[in-house]
Amino acid sequence: MDPWQWVSGDDLQVSRDAFTEGSLDPEQYPPFDSAAWSQLLPGRAIKEIEYTRIQGDPYYVVRDANSERFLIAANPLQVRREPFSTESLLERLKKAAPEANIIEAQLITEYDSYYYSQDGSRPLPMFRAKFDDPKQTWVYIDAMLGQVAGQLHRGDRIQRWLFNGFHSLDFSFWHSS
Repeated sequence: MDPWQWVSGDDLQVSRDAFTEGSLDPEQYPPFDSAAWSQLLPGRAIKEIEYTRIQGDPYYVVRDANSERFLIAANPLQVRREPFSTESLLERLKKAAPEANIIEAQLITEYDSYYYSQDGSRPLPMFRAKFDDPKQTWVYIDAMLGQVAGQLHRGDRIQRWLFNGFHSLDFSFWHSS
């Protein structure tokens, strides 16, 4: 659905490394202590633990039996309940894309027409930044995980309406009612 590549092509790319600040180092993670973990998320059956690095610090992304997601700081071992600051996300985004200016940035707590979920399962809050690059790129950053969740350029947004909207009748106002 992209004849003559009218919506694709070179666009602004935001590197994941801008938010991780380097590669994963297993030495930064303490030995597994089952007693500490059971106190951390009492009554929850942990199904998956992912090691990650966010803003230079070691974390675990934990999913329970209900697919609920938790961010756990590795040192000290504790649940992180607050989103990363918009200032820290904005600073990293500017470093990741120095060739483009951010013309609008905000923390969104509700889905918009381009970041949405038909069943309400996609994570919120999301930090959305709009750039002034030639393709008018928008970047969405998961504020709880401090990771890039997606990016769209102007052509992607047009295609969203032409294909998803009209072809699949995928309009956000139907999902929110």
